[in-house]
Amino acid sequence: MENNNISDYDILGRKILIVEPNDLNFYSFERLFIHTGFKLFRVQSCKEAVKMSAKPFDLVFINILLPESMMAAKKIKSLKPYLPVLAFSNFFSEEDKQKCMEIGFDGYLSEPMDNVTLLFEIVRFMRNRFKKTTKMKIQPVY
Repeated sequence: MENNNISDYDILGRKILIVEPNDLNFYSFERLFIHTGFKLFRVQSCKEAVKMSAKPFDLVFINILLPESMMAAKKIKSLKPYLPVLAFSNFFSEEDKQKCMEIGFDGYLSEPMDNVTLLFEIVRFMRNRFKKTTKMKIQPVY
């Protein structure tokens, strides 16, 4: 059985690129990640995301409500097929979910997200990029 215990993975310093133009939405991500050890990087447009993806990131979150989000995901995946790219939005219809998967997103998350769910999803998508480590405590933010 595969171990999904977050505290078994070395997440300290892992880099996450978040494509989000809205300050309040980005602040929500910051609050969720505050005690995790992840380093967050933000860009406000999909064009910036494609440029930034040339740098070493461990995961990319893209707000699919942005006009060029599908193009950005496709481009990033073509440049770095191993890099997990996740879509996020306030609401996902079944059509949206299907379109995301067809385009090449590795998954999708609906807001609002609690920090435990978010961390489990990150570990699930990045498991092969983490190395096992000694126990590390991650404190929830409520």
